[in-house]
Amino acid sequence: MGVAPRGGAAIVFLTPLILWLLIPWAGLAVWVLIGRRPRTFVPFLPLWDAPEEVRRPRNRSLRAPPVAVVLALLAVLVAILAGARPAVRLGGAGARVVDVIVDRGATMSALSAGGRARYAEAADSLARALSGREGSVRLRVRFVPGVSDAPAAVVDARGLVAAVAGAPRTAVDTAAELGAAVRGASGDAIVLTDRDLGADAARVIVVPAGPAAADAGIERFTARAGQVMVVTRATGATERQLRITAGGRSVERRLALAGGGPQSHFVDLPEGTSDAPEMEARLLGADGSAVADAVLANDVAWLVRGRSWPAVEERTPLPEEVRRVLGAYRRHRPAGRGGATIAVARLVAGEAGPRASEPAVVLADTVAEGSAFPTSAARLVGDHPAVTPVPPGDLAVLATGTTVGPAPGPEWTAVLVLAPAGNAGPAPRAIVSVRETEGVRQVRINFDSPAFARTPGFVVLWSACLDWVAASVAPGEYRAAVLGERPLTELKRVTPAPEGADARYWPGRFEGPGGAVAVNAGVIDLSAAAPASDWEGRLARWAAVGGGVTELAGPACILALLLLTGAAATWERRRRPAGRAAHVAAETEQLVETTFEADGHAHRHTRLVPPK
Repeated sequence: MGVAPRGGAAIVFLTPLILWLLIPWAGLAVWVLIGRRPRTFVPFLPLWDAPEEVRRPRNRSLRAPPVAVVLALLAVLVAILAGARPAVRLGGAGARVVDVIVDRGATMSALSAGGRARYAEAADSLARALSGREGSVRLRVRFVPGVSDAPAAVVDARGLVAAVAGAPRTAVDTAAELGAAVRGASGDAIVLTDRDLGADAARVIVVPAGPAAADAGIERFTARAGQVMVVTRATGATERQLRITAGGRSVERRLALAGGGPQSHFVDLPEGTSDAPEMEARLLGADGSAVADAVLANDVAWLVRGRSWPAVEERTPLPEEVRRVLGAYRRHRPAGRGGATIAVARLVAGEAGPRASEPAVVLADTVAEGSAFPTSAARLVGDHPAVTPVPPGDLAVLATGTTVGPAPGPEWTAVLVLAPAGNAGPAPRAIVSVRETEGVRQVRINFDSPAFARTPGFVVLWSACLDWVAASVAPGEYRAAVLGERPLTELKRVTPAPEGADARYWPGRFEGPGGAVAVNAGVIDLSAAAPASDWEGRLARWAAVGGGVTELAGPACILALLLLTGAAATWERRRRPAGRAAHVAAETEQLVETTFEADGHAHRHTRLVPPK
């Protein structure tokens, strides 16, 4: 790793350990450049007569290899340098600005043995590691989840401690949001977390948090008839007092908790509290006093009785506009686990229709037996929840073009009538009637108006009628949401958040458009921890680089690919044999016998005959 002189520039390496690969590369380069025997191509080795014995050259002087080999060696060299992450640093540039991502999740917000949030203690450790380098590194602090919509503050090592210590605690799970923040960080980043970041941990420096204080909390809270179940989790063996409050009455039970995993506890409710609108489960100390452990958010949990909607069943063919309303009703009010059903049917002549003992909404057959009121006005009878939500302006549409079916029996009570204008004309006719027999409710819609079906009041009327019938068969069930399942900004908080906690990410009881809402902390497991790493050593090497850094790893990788392409293009190809058979011409040796006339002796000798 290089250091630039003041006012100058220098090449630095952010991962200098990779430079050790230059040693084997240098050995390979020397071996390629050393001189070797020259190569000679011959057609047939036995016919090649070397003038003298070929010996290995004693001169070890370096010789230039082929161009392709040189390009390949350079490509390997550039690839090694790219792996070491070269960068240019200007000595006169300002301090380097890096991102510090602070995890404010439930486990990092847990209190340590010293009574401080774990992310605050991790910030102290980072500040100590960066001491002495305040002028070369500036820190851009980012919180997960965010503290505000303001831009991230840029501070030095001293300012980091103050900025992080002032951040409020949360009880939310930040796994998904933290991973997105790490992947979206530009360049190097420092992350204060106790989570395992997986593959993303290789590109960031993870500063872990110290151990948390002992904790025991409620992981799940459910209720059924006369009994509740509380699931707890503790970091170690301890004793707690569990208090269940419902309908203004309380019951307590002593618990012996074992560390390591969840434990289920069943508590019987006092008589007369099974139908309470709200319930609360709270963990106290062994002596019944309030206890301050690592996580305050899971020491209490709530349940509220919410509406459980029945299923809507179409018994007969219905008009298209009614079928659309029923489809929207099912989407916004999905059926619960109770198994209750509301029958919706059209009365047809000769058929009995739904029984009086089942909840239903029936439509009168206005086509066969109805009569029209050319001039009339709709009028509410009393204050019935099945019809009062309909806007009066939409009811005025019923004045004309409305067809009314036959009058219902005496067991039906009219809640909306259509009366002619003035005193003349037929008597008022019931267009919406209700009846309730032994707790079972039914609604009879006794009119047909195409104009009214195009108004919002048509949807409001059907929803109000179905809601009124549903209240008799689905009184509700206890439920609670887990923190993070729905945004808390759309709810009004009833239970205040404790001091030092972020109310946007803290459990409690709320009021929403549909009534009371309970939001509990859920699972907070303090046993999980980030893998151990040499973060201080990495930070020391990384922080020494300083500011004004421009990385060159990307251009170096591109240059290595270009050199490999050049080596492939100039690589020497093996010679291919000729298309016809090779012919080798050689001298032949012949035995010649000659007789001299002088002495009559015969002499034999050999001679070489040149090739033809």
